[in-house]
Amino acid sequence: MPDQKENAITTNNVSLQALPRGTRKSPGTYTYGDHDNEIKINGTSSGYVRGTGRGTNFTDTYGENSNRLQRGDCATKGAIDNPDFGTEIRVRNYDNNAVANFYKADNGSLSDAVIDIWKTGVEDLGLEWHSYVSFSARYSYDF
Repeated sequence: MPDQKENAITTNNVSLQALPRGTRKSPGTYTYGDHDNEIKINGTSSGYVRGTGRGTNFTDTYGENSNRLQRGDCATKGAIDNPDFGTEIRVRNYDNNAVANFYKADNGSLSDAVIDIWKTGVEDLGLEWHSYVSFSARYSYDF
């Protein structure tokens, strides 16, 4: 079996392979994507994560824990920030200033987004759900 690092793809010096659940990259600011997405990690054993950039939605059926996804679930960019399953994440829609809390239930490559909201959850941010939604976003949580 090949070493997992051999299979990792790197874009803007960020591997696309998800980190182990409950972990994040070392403290610093990570930028990527066409929308200049930024994820800032402050602290090691305690601190916060704040992502600013593009928010999107996704329509998968199952998440990272073989869980059936539901309204209120979200996914993070697993290669930079892969918090514990069920972590409460605060999301702000900068386009209309709506704020809602979501729960981390999946992770993904999020090549040009900082946060991915499951289906109709975007309605909690004042958006109309359709198969593809994009908005100016910020997400944050403490660890």
